[in-house]
Amino acid sequence: MARKLIALCLTALIIFTSIATQAQEESSVREVSEKLIAKLDTPSWIEGSLEASPDSKRIAYAARVGDKLCVVLAGKQEKQYDEIAKYYRLTFSPDSKRVAYAARVGDKWFAVVDGKEEKQYDSIGAPIFSPDSKRLAYEAGFKTIVGIVRPIARYKWSVVVDGKEEKQYDAIDELIFSPDSKRVAYAARVGDKWLVVVDGKEEKQYDGIVGLIFSPDSKRIAYEAKIVNKFLVVVDGKEEKQYDVIVNPPIFSPDSKRVAYSATAGNKSFVVVDGKEGRGYDGIVVAGGGRIIFDSAGSLHYLARKGSEIYLVEEKIKSSK
Repeated sequence: MARKLIALCLTALIIFTSIATQAQEESSVREVSEKLIAKLDTPSWIEGSLEASPDSKRIAYAARVGDKLCVVLAGKQEKQYDEIAKYYRLTFSPDSKRVAYAARVGDKWFAVVDGKEEKQYDSIGAPIFSPDSKRLAYEAGFKTIVGIVRPIARYKWSVVVDGKEEKQYDAIDELIFSPDSKRVAYAARVGDKWLVVVDGKEEKQYDGIVGLIFSPDSKRIAYEAKIVNKFLVVVDGKEEKQYDVIVNPPIFSPDSKRVAYSATAGNKSFVVVDGKEGRGYDGIVVAGGGRIIFDSAGSLHYLARKGSEIYLVEEKIKSSK
């Protein structure tokens, strides 16, 4: 009787295993289709120039044709130029429908947008599309030769938005569109000072500016500024407290109402929310991608160090009445 029972159990196990294996095989069956979208001509392809569209359905790259360069998009060569900027990637729009890049003919540079050439300049920065893919901006350089015995080339820079040039500065950095694509901001240098330009309006000058960011609703702006050897965050044009170091640059909460960043004063680091300092730690972790993350409009988390120990710190923010 016992032998019959064991045999019955083994038979059931074998049948169950067979059914499970068959079900697993059936669930992993996939239908695959392929569509050729590009064929790289190895001798002419410029290595490192290959760029895929955000939807991963289109490919663009730079190729050499004799002593000229051209962009190959969807397998078709565009116009040939003396140079395609190597230090800037070919830029697809967020909707994957448009392409822009910088090209040179002779000693002049210009943006090529959807195959159409824009105005020529002495130098040009990387074109960027707005989030809605409808607008384009880039930095344009204007060269001036100074000196007779030893001529030196000096540049002034202007941001070009939708083909319109803005005021010229000694340098441009941090060029961004707002999430709703309606606003433009960037950092500009005047002599040895930096300032933020928002919608064409200049803010206060500082010794340095980084971390420029719009709020999710596009109505607010924040950045980190330097005054001599101290650092502070500026929110909507208003300065917050100065610190020895700003560790994490400012970020906005999902509802755009709160601003958070981490800073160091003396031997302690802490997260600052809406201008209020949190608990002090030996360090706020930024290495390996550590950052402050808003989990909701009223909560956030980050990694902090006490001695050799790392803690996950979660905070709930309550509105003070």
